[in-house]
Amino acid sequence: MNTVTTRRSDRFGLVRPGLEAHTLGIYSVYQLLQDCRIEALIGDARICEAFAHPQSDQAIEEVERWLRLRRITMLGFSYRLDPEQGAELFARWVHRLQERRLLARQGGPIRGLFFAGLPTACERVRQIVPEVSGVFAGDETPLETLAILGIETAWAPDALSSGMAYDEGRMAFAKELIRRGDYHGVKPVDRAGYEGYGTKNDTLAARVADGRKRGLPPVIRAHVGPFLPEREEAVRLFVDWTKSLAAAGLLDVLSIGTSQLTQSNFEENWDDKPNGGGVPVNSRREYANIHEAARPMLVRTYAGALAQVNDQTISMKPLRTSPEDKEVVVKTEVKGRGEPIQLDYRLEKTPGQGACWKIYNLNVLGVWLVETYRSQFAQEISAKGIDGLIAALTERNKTNAKKV
Repeated sequence: MNTVTTRRSDRFGLVRPGLEAHTLGIYSVYQLLQDCRIEALIGDARICEAFAHPQSDQAIEEVERWLRLRRITMLGFSYRLDPEQGAELFARWVHRLQERRLLARQGGPIRGLFFAGLPTACERVRQIVPEVSGVFAGDETPLETLAILGIETAWAPDALSSGMAYDEGRMAFAKELIRRGDYHGVKPVDRAGYEGYGTKNDTLAARVADGRKRGLPPVIRAHVGPFLPEREEAVRLFVDWTKSLAAAGLLDVLSIGTSQLTQSNFEENWDDKPNGGGVPVNSRREYANIHEAARPMLVRTYAGALAQVNDQTISMKPLRTSPEDKEVVVKTEVKGRGEPIQLDYRLEKTPGQGACWKIYNLNVLGVWLVETYRSQFAQEISAKGIDGLIAALTERNKTNAKKV
């Protein structure tokens, strides 16, 4: 392994292949680098798409231009789908970089190469890519991340240092729990004490309320989803997982990590479109099978699939306002065949003649979308400025309009 020490003059470039939809790890590392006052940028959609095609001469030329133009010295590559494919893709890119003499030992700009993926992918990369500087399996604390990146902990701000101490203590506590093996004695919580438990009419609110009333432990949720190249096989495997989790009785909420195509192209012919990972659910029947297999667990899915399912009603919650209010939150509940979905709107009253109320934020299942997209917009602004962000949003709106 080619370990490196990060310098103040280094600049990190963080990328993922175009079909890879997992971005949380990249944004977490980006934020950590920013906190340590180290320059970093995230590859845009064009660069990420190029990284999906190592066999293409046009792609390597695109990547080389980006590396040199952006003065990248540390390259981070993230792929959290199939482990074998991820390791092989990274190895091929390292080979292509060597062909173009882009590594520092060849006189090129790239001093460090980092890979992030599933644990088996990381182990494979260690075996076949001796040039790699560090790997991330996804469970590293901020302090461990800094060490892998070769960054001095003294560069971290005081607030981050305090948080790292907390994370280290939390990890030590978890490791001790596993070492003792006490968790093997944990028994399922009997929550069947309220009307509608485990039925189609069951809700998260009812389960939480009953638990608080009876002094039960907090509800437990798991976000899961296998990745397999064959769509129907992946769905069958997930249904099997769901049945096993339901039988164990330890979970209350099953969160489906669906494919990007489930949200954007539900019940369409996907052809050869890459699904970006996640459970490739593509029909109401498949959703119904998962819901049935999950009982008595509640089922959660991404809001992107919400618009694809019919037979829904929207209930408006009571609203108390005064004429002087400039902002209000309108609460609604979408009811369909499954669990009701919280859908709230934050509105602002425009001033002057012809004043009206305009929606400027949306809350889906407790998550405000403005906060969700803020970090993504920050990256676009950092890379291309506010004009670049406006152009990207305009293009996205045009693409979405064609689907309507």
